[in-house]
Amino acid sequence: MKLLGALLILASGFLIGITGVKQLKKRERELLELKQLMQRFRTGIGFSSWGLEELTLRNTDIALCRAAKAFLEKGEEPKAALSRAGEGLFSKKEDAALYRGFLLGLGTSGAQEQLKHIELYDELLSANLSKAKEEVEAKSKVYLALGTFGGVALCLILL
Repeated sequence: MKLLGALLILASGFLIGITGVKQLKKRERELLELKQLMQRFRTGIGFSSWGLEELTLRNTDIALCRAAKAFLEKGEEPKAALSRAGEGLFSKKEDAALYRGFLLGLGTSGAQEQLKHIELYDELLSANLSKAKEEVEAKSKVYLALGTFGGVALCLILL
């Protein structure tokens, strides 16, 4: 019975480590999706001169646009819908601030100015994305090890 309890504690520690790794990877996925959104908006504005609402509706395979579509259907303005869709989506405050800044320059000026704005925010996003990738590489093994060793330590204390 003690052995079973020890195994359960050890497995719990390992799962806690895996949860930490998932959080790191979640941030990376969020930023990659935002990068994809920026690229699609750049293409849509540059080649098709689509408005913000049409860009949003044409890209519903991206989570932000899919969530914004629901707000658009309720009658909200496109920028407000995208803003509300991004609330609570980003796990880090700096990423959410980057997204809000990105939205500020959309739909308020001509196509060339919007393209420059997207290019600027794409560079800022690249810095956050490389930091997120570094964190995944550097901290993933540490989280797994800490979770596992925490489980081992708890087992030793309880035995």
